[in-house]
Amino acid sequence: MILRLARMADIDALLNFSASIDNGMTSLPNDPNAWEKKLEINEASILAPTPQPTGDIYLFLLECPETKKIVGTTAIYTGVGLQRPFYSYKLSTHVCQSDILKKTVKTQVMHLVNDFTGATELASLYLLPEFRKPNAGRFLSKSRFLMLHEFPDRFHQLIFAELRGWVDDKGNSPFWKGLGEKFFNVPFLRADYVSAVTGSQFISDLMPKYPVYLDLLPESAQKVVGQCNDNSIPAKRLLEQEGFQWKGYVDIFDAGPSMQCDLQHIDILKKSQKRTIKGYLKTPVDQQHYIVSNGRLADYKIALCQLLITDEGVHIPEHIAQSLQIQTGDAISFMPMRTK
Repeated sequence: MILRLARMADIDALLNFSASIDNGMTSLPNDPNAWEKKLEINEASILAPTPQPTGDIYLFLLECPETKKIVGTTAIYTGVGLQRPFYSYKLSTHVCQSDILKKTVKTQVMHLVNDFTGATELASLYLLPEFRKPNAGRFLSKSRFLMLHEFPDRFHQLIFAELRGWVDDKGNSPFWKGLGEKFFNVPFLRADYVSAVTGSQFISDLMPKYPVYLDLLPESAQKVVGQCNDNSIPAKRLLEQEGFQWKGYVDIFDAGPSMQCDLQHIDILKKSQKRTIKGYLKTPVDQQHYIVSNGRLADYKIALCQLLITDEGVHIPEHIAQSLQIQTGDAISFMPMRTK
């Protein structure tokens, strides 16, 4: 399968795709207006010679080659918070001491912050259940790093990813019930959806600006702060393998962790290479697979395949070269699928 950048012509296919996704993926809403706006920015981002001042969207689609059905998505969002506020809670420790009582009390406090303003976000990672085969999710996740490597001037040094927080089988968030619902009086899924589709102005209007003492929340809410949903654990592990860390930032709706890393410290980027295609690979060479791109932003495509790497250049499977619209003599960038 080939991973490619989306186009406006994909809107109907994306609506069909998002209709099959549960409500937890708010960055992929089943809403035609939301998709139209997202795809408009995506197309402008691809065609713009330089980054747009209000931020860019690079939305990737994984297609089934036989049916042309969209089976997976992944995306990069730049300039987060420049056009509309991006809120997080930042956990910190507050220490109080009483000489009279001979007692020291440490308390976790959450502050409403906009610390990720201007940063680059990795998001919208989803693969239909029937296509969750070995390497598929890893390919979707790690392919974004190749674009970061090839076009670094388009991205902020701070790269982050919000992971979905812990929710129960019915989609209820203990964190939202213990905090946000008391101020907004709407269910968790409704608030999360409204934020994704119409923006977060209502958060500015209603969310308390004062620090929140974690000990004052119900125990059920405290337990899930910084915990990701069971389905997000593999994604968290993949990010950690590349050097991403949780530094106390959580989502304001479900308290899921925001993982972050400086661009130059992402591990897989240190192992990326650029070589000239010297010929086509006729037979498999080893078990290592590489994430390969055609390097052209206007029609950017990424594939997963084996390569024969020599001092003179690389040999690539001919059918992959045809799919990426590249040929002998072209220079390609690639990085190993597995680095550890």
